[in-house]
Amino acid sequence: MNTSTTRSITYNGDRIEYELTIKRVKNMNMRITKDGVIHVSANAYVPDYRVDKFVIENMPFIERARYKIDALNAKRVDALQYVNGESLSILGIPVTLRLVEQDGKPHIGFDGKAILTMVVPCGTTFEAKHKLMQSYWRNLGEKVFVHWAKVVYQRYHKQGIDVPMPTIKQQRMKSRWGSCTPAKQLIKMNTRLLEGPQAYIEYVMVHEFAHFKYLDHSKNFHNLVALFLPDWKARKKSLNVYFAHRP
Repeated sequence: MNTSTTRSITYNGDRIEYELTIKRVKNMNMRITKDGVIHVSANAYVPDYRVDKFVIENMPFIERARYKIDALNAKRVDALQYVNGESLSILGIPVTLRLVEQDGKPHIGFDGKAILTMVVPCGTTFEAKHKLMQSYWRNLGEKVFVHWAKVVYQRYHKQGIDVPMPTIKQQRMKSRWGSCTPAKQLIKMNTRLLEGPQAYIEYVMVHEFAHFKYLDHSKNFHNLVALFLPDWKARKKSLNVYFAHRP
């Protein structure tokens, strides 16, 4: 009789859950469902720590599969009209807009799961709602982009690669996901990235940091990016497909 349990591992500081099914199999097997759930099957005689190790060793495969799933599941998203019940995405999380009209200072709150609440006085114009939403994105970007800059900076230095801790700015760009100006020790990040999974932000940040060492996109440049993100090509492709469906 097969039995299933939910287990978790820690990978790059993140908690990753997977479903473990005990069955009569010779080797450990893994599959990723269409909703991104990790399923592992193993013999009852295989200790849990070996299964955990198996999952960790296959995380590059798991992440590539999940990037493809995110891209394939991406649906055409219309520009927000700021009406109750609209859908949007925050850091890759599907979110529903809850519009509350009441007196008081306009503000936005996110429960971190599925609801973004926009509180505005009755009769607030589209332009005012849009301005409020842009302020929310800027505040989020100040936290998320700086966080990833610090993470990537530390990774470079752990490898003995001398790069500066740059000034981080954000800007909505049409043709770039990011830019690096080594002379000013400056990295700019496209605010659109805040709509997608943080794996995309991580890729763009690693890419831009690599420009502190190589100004062009030479083989040496890409080898440096691959040192930190062996799956960078899959992330880049998934990123472009994901945002091709967004305004």
